[in-house]
Amino acid sequence: YLSIYEMVLAPRVAQNKPLHLLEIGVQNGGSLQIWSKYLPSGSTVTGIDIDPACANLSLGDLIQIHIGDASSEEELTRLLGEKTFDIIVDDGSHRSDHIIATFKACFGRLNHGGAFIIEDLHASYVDSLGGGFHQPKAAVEWLKALIDAVNIDYLNSVEADALSQIIGMNVRE
Repeated sequence: YLSIYEMVLAPRVAQNKPLHLLEIGVQNGGSLQIWSKYLPSGSTVTGIDIDPACANLSLGDLIQIHIGDASSEEELTRLLGEKTFDIIVDDGSHRSDHIIATFKACFGRLNHGGAFIIEDLHASYVDSLGGGFHQPKAAVEWLKALIDAVNIDYLNSVEADALSQIIGMNVRE
């Protein structure tokens, strides 16, 4: 994904102002190290992973790793307080239900004009990961419903009610 990241983030990096990045899914910490080198001086890089083994990674003073569930707003508040981010990358479990829950829990932490990036959305088409082609619970289908919600003014009331059910919130508010 490096070329895509470069295309999306290069204008922000070129401003040479500190950026605050959160990545869900640490694994061995390699991408966190890349972020710490790529982002401008003074930037912060934070990782969250559910695997306690990630707490033992030694990635340097510029990288913070928290152990917890990024799909839980309560857990995020416990781990991060009120911290917000310019860039949020979801590279976690790739399960559709986790992607949706993590988006809901983390999106409010995205600063105005920020970028929320979800890696490996192809997994949304995999049955064993809670997805499948045109499956209502697949992350891709849920994200498509967010696009519909942006265009709520063009939907009738029956369609808007159906959309509210898909997204899990009233789209008219």
